[in-house]
Amino acid sequence: MRKTIPSLTVLLLLICSVLLFSISIAGAKGNEFEVAIEVTAHWNEDLLALDIETNLPDETELMLSISRANYNDISPDNFMAQTKVTVVDGKASFEGFSHKGNKMAGGYDLCISMSLPSLQSDAVRAVIGEKGENMTGDYAKEDPDFESKMVEAIFTVMAANDEITVTPAEDYQYTVFREDDE
Repeated sequence: MRKTIPSLTVLLLLICSVLLFSISIAGAKGNEFEVAIEVTAHWNEDLLALDIETNLPDETELMLSISRANYNDISPDNFMAQTKVTVVDGKASFEGFSHKGNKMAGGYDLCISMSLPSLQSDAVRAVIGEKGENMTGDYAKEDPDFESKMVEAIFTVMAANDEITVTPAEDYQYTVFREDDE
């Protein structure tokens, strides 16, 4: 009977250790979240205003870049504008893009991006992870150069008269980037 009790104790300790290890792994994975970003647009006078809803944490700094250009050609028709916004209560907004001072018309690419996690606040990194490792989904992109994840969401914006539509896109539709020299 004496040998059975120590063996039973060792077995129970082993089972408890395995359970605690499993719980700690599940807890770490429990911090992961799929990045969600939704965009709507409206006219603010003749300016294209953007409203963003996201599950990124408050204080997350996002860059909004809107473009329609062919960077292989130098052309006065090339257009690109940027602004930085900060997430507050799951929302961010910008009240006014124009196309070189004119009301926007036609198709544009909108890229919503988040810089390196190391450039975000401590509060943001507490949620997304020191290197963005807690972020998952289509908008969470690996950056091998910095060994971290960033956010990049591309949308197509169509502005026609009084109507504006914003739809998710897999790639740029109205912007051609400079081709690399081969």
